[in-house]
Amino acid sequence: MAVDLGSHSIKLARFKKSKAAGAKPDLEFIRRIEINQQEIPVDEEARKSYLMHLLRADFGVSKIKGPLVALSISGSSVLVREVKLPALHRSALRQTLAVEAEPYIPFDIQDVYLDYHIIEEIMDKGEKKYSVLLIAAKKDLVQNKLGLLSGVGARPAVVDVDSLSIANLVALSPEIKGGSFVVCNIGASITSVVVLDKGIPRLVRDVAIGGGVFTRAMQKETGLPPDQAEQAKREMGLVFEEEQIKNLEAQGDPKKLQAAKAMVQAATDLLSEVGKSMTFYLTHGVESKINKVYITGGGALLKNLPGFAAKQLKMPVEIFNPFSVIALPPEAGVDAALGPMFGVVCGLALRRWDDWATG
Repeated sequence: MAVDLGSHSIKLARFKKSKAAGAKPDLEFIRRIEINQQEIPVDEEARKSYLMHLLRADFGVSKIKGPLVALSISGSSVLVREVKLPALHRSALRQTLAVEAEPYIPFDIQDVYLDYHIIEEIMDKGEKKYSVLLIAAKKDLVQNKLGLLSGVGARPAVVDVDSLSIANLVALSPEIKGGSFVVCNIGASITSVVVLDKGIPRLVRDVAIGGGVFTRAMQKETGLPPDQAEQAKREMGLVFEEEQIKNLEAQGDPKKLQAAKAMVQAATDLLSEVGKSMTFYLTHGVESKINKVYITGGGALLKNLPGFAAKQLKMPVEIFNPFSVIALPPEAGVDAALGPMFGVVCGLALRRWDDWATG
């Protein structure tokens, strides 16, 4: 079972065992538990207890006992980077990983968990090496999440990274294997950016701007309480075309107009960071062209965002809905249009026991 512990909601998902070859993965269940932002404590330990209470209640209703779970992490305490390491036997590489990785890690090497995934074998200055994705995560972040899940009787089996979970999911799309694509998962507080070259993650970055910035912009300019600001944000969306702006001006509400400008500025800031990642990849990557940008996550559902993003990034931008590549059972009770919210948890749920042993 996969558990995505977000800042505004908890998502859970599990797939049925595959039957026919080539068939879409079939969900056994998928759920979203809303986190009341007015109730959740600020204190870290109290917050942890609150989230454990939500999970216990859901497990109790669903009659889930002691599940094996996959979870994911993101943010400034996580680093994913493509590096070159000696082409040693895997056991030898594992033993020397801390020494080899230390020059690339901005944290104290004693404070992080390390892992790697081999992308390919290469020749570098006449020497055989591995091109690998190096992953480093601060131990306190990982232990906090493991403790939370263990505290509700779950048995953590896999710790993944949000961006790599998304990559795992998007790789199900046949189109992805034919070029270079950027996938942006816009969460409430963090946007995870991954560049995929023929389905292989080549650049991974987390940006500390998420969908919540639009709600805060609306709240600041209008004075609305958080829940009403969230609703107003959804109704308005991004106002950037000349005709849209004229229609808003005609309403004669200066606060609303100012909020619209603030939301456009927030979107500009976010997309500027995405653009920087694309420029870096095109400068250092193996391809000279990016085919398309996919946006997913709850923040991707902001009205008019794809059009604005296409204009800013000067390339095709499309919403990626997980339910385009996986089967959503009718009894799931989930609106298929809200699929982008479930990208991370669906990618996590695709993980299988011992799949890490192949890379």
